[in-house]
Amino acid sequence: MKEINSYYIKTLLMEYYRFTRQCLCADEVNYLWGRYIADILLLTKSNFVHEIEIKTNKSDLCCAELNKKKHINWNKDYPNYFSFAVPISLKQDAEEIISKLNPKYGLILMDSNYPRMIINKSAKRIHANQDKVEVWKNKIIFRNNSALIGYMKRTHICEESNENI
Repeated sequence: MKEINSYYIKTLLMEYYRFTRQCLCADEVNYLWGRYIADILLLTKSNFVHEIEIKTNKSDLCCAELNKKKHINWNKDYPNYFSFAVPISLKQDAEEIISKLNPKYGLILMDSNYPRMIINKSAKRIHANQDKVEVWKNKIIFRNNSALIGYMKRTHICEESNENI
């Protein structure tokens, strides 16, 4: 069985939400003045924001998430939806965490035997505020631009260094 890492999960999720669901999405998006970083942030076609938190091991899922203040004070400045994405082996642990944090949270299971995901529990809307859609959209676009520029620089630098060999 292939080991699942966060990069594998991010790739599958972003591919699905971008091409199948036609969402605007990015990884590692800062929000709330840099207090939180979303592993994946989506803007749906109906202008709702969905954050997906990726966890690949039990200690990260249980210890880290139970202590985050955002789960206690979720308000209209946060995304409209929230889900965890975990390997199938963490299903039971993730269900327990969701029941403790917020029953509206969704759960996406990642299968390492196939390049696929299973939406085990659909996220329910936590709030309906859409006042800051343009702000969210800009955060996603700016993050994608930064990632693309970083990729282009790494590619260009590698090509230049190979030419000098």
